[in-house]
Amino acid sequence: MEIGNFLLEDIIKSQGGPIKKSYQNTVEFDKNLILNELESLKLSDISTRNEFYWELQKLIEIHVYKNPGLNDLERLSEMIVESWNLENKLKIKKPVVVTALNQMNLTFLNSQKSFNAVCDGDLRSYKIFAKDNPSMLADLLFRVAICTSETKPVEVVNDLIPLLFEKENGSMGIKSAKRLKFHIRGNFLKSKAKEYREYHTREDFVFIKGLHSILNSISKETIDDISIKSFLTKLNDFLNNDNIVNENKDEENTELNQASLKKEEVITEPETSLPLPEITKDIPSSLESVIYSLQDVISRIKEENEEINFVETNMKSKLEERLSIAEEEIKRLNLELNIEKEKTRLSEEKAYINVLQAIGGETSNYLLSDLFEESQGMTPVNHNISIGRLINLFSSLSLAIGLEEHGSGYELGNTFSLHKDTLIKEFRIDGPLKTQEEIINVKLIKFGWTLNGKVIVQPLVSETKGELLHG
Repeated sequence: MEIGNFLLEDIIKSQGGPIKKSYQNTVEFDKNLILNELESLKLSDISTRNEFYWELQKLIEIHVYKNPGLNDLERLSEMIVESWNLENKLKIKKPVVVTALNQMNLTFLNSQKSFNAVCDGDLRSYKIFAKDNPSMLADLLFRVAICTSETKPVEVVNDLIPLLFEKENGSMGIKSAKRLKFHIRGNFLKSKAKEYREYHTREDFVFIKGLHSILNSISKETIDDISIKSFLTKLNDFLNNDNIVNENKDEENTELNQASLKKEEVITEPETSLPLPEITKDIPSSLESVIYSLQDVISRIKEENEEINFVETNMKSKLEERLSIAEEEIKRLNLELNIEKEKTRLSEEKAYINVLQAIGGETSNYLLSDLFEESQGMTPVNHNISIGRLINLFSSLSLAIGLEEHGSGYELGNTFSLHKDTLIKEFRIDGPLKTQEEIINVKLIKFGWTLNGKVIVQPLVSETKGELLHG
C-alpha cells in the first residue's frame, strides 16, 4: 500500500484525530517516513486532519443524497473521487472513499436509504430501512447540536431520541459522542466541538432541513425541558440565519487566551501530571467555564504529546511492554475465537448432513438425484412427476429442519391493507413508502420462510394503489 493512502485511510478511521495506529504499525513504514509524509500532505496537525475528514464527509453525504438507490459502491466511489480531485490539491483514490463510506456507515444500500430518508424528513421510512436503529439519526442530530452553539449536545440527543424512538432510554448521546470521536477516554473534547462549530455552516449539512422537519413532528406537549425548547429555537435560527451570534463570545475569547497561556506552560514540562491552577479554590462562578476550557486544552495537549512520545526513544521500553501485553491478549482471544469457530463449523456440518440425508438418501427415495437429472435436461414425460418431486422436496425439508413458507396468512399476489407499524415489524418492502397515511395497501410478491415456527426471512411486499383484492 502507498504510504499516502495508508495515512489517509488511518486519518479517516480516527475521524481526523491522533493517528496512533499509523505509529504503531511500523512494520511496513518507518516512523520518520510517516512524519515526513504527513508534512508533505499538509496534515501534520490535528486541525488540518479534522478539516480533511469533515470536507470528505460533506462531499460523500451530498453524493449519497443526489444518487438515491444507486446500489453500486464502485460507481459511487468513482463519482466522489472525481468530484474531490477536481476541487482539491490533495488527491485521493477509491480505497480512501470506501474507507470513509464504511466509517460513516453508508456502505450498504439500506444505510444510504436511511440517510436519504432523514434528508427527506421521512421518519417512517428511516425506521423501516434502519430497522428501528436510531444510531445514524442520533449522530446527525449530535453534529447539528454542536453547530447551533449548543453546549450540551450529548443531553440534546439523550432527550430528543426517546421522543422519536419509544424503546430508547436516553443513552444515545454519549454513544454518538464516542462514535464521532468527540468523547475520548472519558473526556468530552470541547475544543474540537468548538472547532467543528466554527468550521461549519448550514450549507454543509444536506440533511439539516429534513432533520428539522422530523424534530418538528414531535408533539410540543411532550417537550417539557427548557433546554430542549432552547435548542429547537436555535436550530430554527441556524436554518434561517447562518451567522448565529454566540451568546458566550466574550467568555470564549477569555477561555482561548487563558488556554493558550496554559498550553505554553504545559509544553515546557511534558512529563508532569499537568495539575490545574490553584484558582479552583473559592473561584467565582463566572470563571468556572474557564476551568472547563483549561481541562479540555490539557486533554488535547496530552493527545498531541502521545503522538510525539511514540517516536521518542525514551518511550521504547514502555511501548514494547504494552505491545507484549496486547499480543498475549490477542493470542488468547484468537484461541477462544478459533474454538468457537470450530464449534460453529461442527454444528453447521451436522445441519448440512441432516438436510442432505433428508432429501438425498433412502428416506426420500433419492429425491435429490432425481432433481439433479431434471436440471441436466432429463425431464420425465409425465409433467406431474416433476411437480410431485418438488412437493416432496419441500415436504422433506419441512420434516428435516421445519422449513415452511411464510406469508402472514396471505398468498402470492394477494393485495391487502396494513397499519404502518405492522408493515414495519412483519414485512419487507421493495422501496420507499409513497403515502403518508397510517393504513397502507400492499401486494405480496414473495414468500418469507420460517424454521420450526420462527420467522427467518420476512415476506416481501410492494406498495399498491386502488381496490383491494384480498384482506
